Amino acid sequence: MAYGSMTMEERLKEHIKEYSLENLLDLSLVRACFEDISKVLGIELLLTQRHGETAVEVGNFAGFEPDVVNDPGRKLRVFNRTIGHLYVKMDQASDQELAERIVEHMMLQYEALACDHYRYRETAIYADELEAVSYTHLRAHETRHDL
Repeated sequence: MAYGSMTMEERLKEHIKEYSLENLLDLSLVRACFEDISKVLGIELLLTQRHGETAVEVGNFAGFEPDVVNDPGRKLRVFNRTIGHLYVKMDQASDQELAERIVEHMMLQYEALACDHYRYRETAIYADELEAVSYTHLRAHETRHDL
């Protein structure tokens, strides 16, 4: 998209549709975190992409089909767009209230991290486009002046 065709805020709201979880989070670190939380709290976690494809699974979700429309689990959102869904089984949790709080805090942290990473990437692309436009504009003035 050409520089200037939309504001940076519009760009951020629009381009998030093109990103998946692995573009915004290190899924190997997410898996490690899920594994530790699962061991300590006795819960199972399934993180899916926005349309329900499995991204990270820790525990037994055999036979479970995510329904991101009717039962979206916990939504992972960036710029008011859902980028993923978290499903949690707490049947074996030693302390369900504590597990709920930890999962909520974890989701808030992942949202903040994904949002920061997304903003950084899009700002870098926007700056590159601005630089290209500025250089082209400068060259056009030089050429016209040389004529």
